Amino acid sequence: MLRHVVAHVVAAPEQFTGEFGRDRLVQLRLSEAARDRASARPPSDAADPIIMSVPWQVRQRGVEVRVVLNGAEGAADPHLAALLGKAHRVLALLTGGGASSIDAAARVVGIDRIEASRILPLAFLARTSRARSLQLGAS
Repeated sequence: MLRHVVAHVVAAPEQFTGEFGRDRLVQLRLSEAARDRASARPPSDAADPIIMSVPWQVRQRGVEVRVVLNGAEGAADPHLAALLGKAHRVLALLTGGGASSIDAAARVVGIDRIEASRILPLAFLARTSRARSLQLGAS
């Protein structure tokens, strides 16, 4: 069904452009009877297409590759936010006297010592760096 709506797609290095048939998009939303009446008319897709262009980037993090549509604000990455929260909890336990070692702090937070050691440096990121990391993680 999608191939009947999409007339043309161009994926250039920095921009994604799609051309869609206006009449065909309308027909997708119509009832069966209305669709039959509309199909009797010649389509005007060639004369009146809908063209959409979106800037995009390909981002690679490790072995993972993501296509990021610029301007599409996403929610913060929940996994990264949880790691930041755990890192701050471990740091608070260590500096506030709630735990005497990384092992003890890790047990309180519910993670193992290796995980606590791995995420602890996240607690030292500047506030602006944390906000940017959460946005990038979501993209």
